[in-house]
Amino acid sequence: MPYLDTAYLVRLYLPDPGWEIVRAFVQASSEVPAACIHARAEVVAALHRALREGRTDAAQFSTLLDQFEQDCAEAKFKWLPISDGVIAGLSAVFLRSAVAARSAES
Repeated sequence: MPYLDTAYLVRLYLPDPGWEIVRAFVQASSEVPAACIHARAEVVAALHRALREGRTDAAQFSTLLDQFEQDCAEAKFKWLPISDGVIAGLSAVFLRSAVAARSAES
């Protein structure tokens, strides 16, 4: 099953660099792509950021958001859960890290 992180999911909706490759990859797969459930909210945030930055206008944003929500309702993605253990481990990494670390869509 192909796995898409938030950046790849967004490229299914916005023509960000590399979008053609991501769309071709998803179309070539016979399986529904998977993503962690937090990406569902992050995609909406990324689409909204495109609106704020002027890369889309209000009408385009609404259309993109409607399409994403329709794709979710039609189960075009397999949303994977995140356990409390994964979140606790991630938090521990940030607390111990001496280098700059990023969470998704930071």
